[in-house]
Amino acid sequence: LILGFILSLSLFSQEDPLVDSLERLVQTDISDTAKARIYIELAEMIIDEDKWTYYNEKAYQLGMENLPMSEGGEKKFYQKIIANAYGNKGYLSDEHGKIKEAISYYFKSLEMYDLAGDIRGKAVIYGNLGVIYSNQKDYKEALDYFQKSISIKEKYMPNELTLSYNNLGVVYEGIGDSTKALEYYNRGLYSAIKNDEVSNISIAFNNIGSWYFNQKEFKRAIPHLLGSIRYSNLAGDESSTAWTMANLSNAYLNLKMVDSAKFYAEKALVLANQFNYPRLIVNVYEKLYSINYVEKNFEEALKYRNLLIDIKDSTQSIEAQKSALKQKLEYDYQLQQEKDDLKRAEEKKRAQQRMYFILSGLGISVIFGIFIFSRLRVTRKQKRIIEDQKHIVDEKNQEIMDSIAYAKRIQTAILPPDKLIQEHLPESFVLYKPKDIVAGDFYWLELVDGSMYQVPSNESKLGTDHLELGTILIAAADCTGHGVPGAMVSVVCNNGLNRSVREFGLTDPGKILDKTREIVIQEFEKSEEEVKDGMDIALVALQNEKQNENERNDPHSPHSFSLCYSGAHNPLWIIRKGASEVDEIKANKQPIGKFAQAVPFETKEVQLNSGDTIYIFSDGYSDQFGGEKGKKFKSSNFKKLLLSIQNKPMNEQKNILWERFEEWQGNLEQVDDVCVIGIRL
Repeated sequence: LILGFILSLSLFSQEDPLVDSLERLVQTDISDTAKARIYIELAEMIIDEDKWTYYNEKAYQLGMENLPMSEGGEKKFYQKIIANAYGNKGYLSDEHGKIKEAISYYFKSLEMYDLAGDIRGKAVIYGNLGVIYSNQKDYKEALDYFQKSISIKEKYMPNELTLSYNNLGVVYEGIGDSTKALEYYNRGLYSAIKNDEVSNISIAFNNIGSWYFNQKEFKRAIPHLLGSIRYSNLAGDESSTAWTMANLSNAYLNLKMVDSAKFYAEKALVLANQFNYPRLIVNVYEKLYSINYVEKNFEEALKYRNLLIDIKDSTQSIEAQKSALKQKLEYDYQLQQEKDDLKRAEEKKRAQQRMYFILSGLGISVIFGIFIFSRLRVTRKQKRIIEDQKHIVDEKNQEIMDSIAYAKRIQTAILPPDKLIQEHLPESFVLYKPKDIVAGDFYWLELVDGSMYQVPSNESKLGTDHLELGTILIAAADCTGHGVPGAMVSVVCNNGLNRSVREFGLTDPGKILDKTREIVIQEFEKSEEEVKDGMDIALVALQNEKQNENERNDPHSPHSFSLCYSGAHNPLWIIRKGASEVDEIKANKQPIGKFAQAVPFETKEVQLNSGDTIYIFSDGYSDQFGGEKGKKFKSSNFKKLLLSIQNKPMNEQKNILWERFEEWQGNLEQVDDVCVIGIRL
């Protein structure tokens, strides 16, 4: 399924009040720049093709008239107007099958976007050129233009990659590189899920399911096609639902699961008739004919074959094809009846005739046996080759799994032990749930200034064994990606945090993140290729503050705590004792890694008291899809959940959060790694 990028989308009818208002406004005495903007807006709203073309042409004419006499920002504005108009002309030419004309307009659009310095506009046009060449089966050119579009979008338009990945997957499938095709279909699915694009999630699931179907892996195709139906229903896309049901019926039919095949074919037919999709009706009639024929329900098969003939005749006017199809069905039906009659007649034949047929059958069996023996030898040889290849694949797979398991042990080794966390923060929990065996999320703990050390009674002013608190640094981090790639990035980022504290002696959270960013960038700059990976993080420095000597000598006096926080995208949440809302300390909107507008990370100080609770986390918990409608859990629900369990002990909070996550996820796949840290002071 190739999807184009259109600059002007038909979203409103010409009777829309906003359209009427703009049409009246453009007739008044306003500036040419305002008129040009309105013409483009109208082209984006109008359904009627004639009006759409008229307004696009008016925008183009204004651009061409004003461009020679304009300069500076105004000149770039008119260049973009002209580029947009050329792009729309190209799209319309493509829709009418004028391919050469469409390509010519797109190249003119690229030239204007280039002059205007609008790299985002170029990304859209590159995508449209890729669609044209892909539809013409010129996959080499299509691949080149899609890759140009994606390289721009990954840098400047990361939320608009879904259809680009999908289209690139179609191209790779067209050139026969099925592995690459599946890779980009999966990228499209991840992008759609990340951006909560319900309709595109359905498309991605359908493409992956169709890929498995083409590979004849029908069992693996089915869950993806079912996922596509679920999300197309959520999006209200009846057309996609109907087509995917037809594909699902075909998959079940190939697995000889005739009842399921028939069920989905009939559901697809209801939708196809309801919304008048002739091509789909033809497709479903063919399936129902095949299903009933397999079940030897010849009357039903004949009915669907006749319906198929009728609809093809009405849409294509091919009388010869109708006659041929009908004759074939009648011949098949007659042949089966004759076989049944012959079988019954044979039981009544005389012994001599029976013996004659038996001898004839034996002769045929001998000939067939010789053929089978020959084929069996070939089959056994092929089976040995396949088994040898399977053994090699199994060995390689085991080596990979062993390597990943070893990577898991290494990653576990760099995480702070639960015993250490409980020793220094007894009222706390860490909820850590990797998506795969290894993870891009990690948590980090560092003790400085003698943090939370044991004081024996013979050295204590209090005369009892107790703990005294210095400074504890604790963080929840989310590195780019998950699985093995994410784990590799996490090792680099974890090392950056350790060096910032241990080697450079930093304790201020903002300065730690500045130095960590510097170290991470230095590590990735060693690569010959540009590496954009990095980390989002929430980092807290916690210190006990007793105000005077009497308080310090009284183990029962209330404690106050000084907390310093700094974050990259990830916030700090505080729920004070007895509070009914969450205080959110926002992070800097920049990652640990390369960033165009990088600034020093800000350290924020907060005073807390005994009984207050703090939470730091990655985005995996709130981004999980699930529930009845397959939606994200979201931060607002996460806050409500934390408030509802504030009176619970911390270990019980962890169990409730885990159970709620599992309940919400249901049968859906886990989207991302999950890391949540809660600390009660």
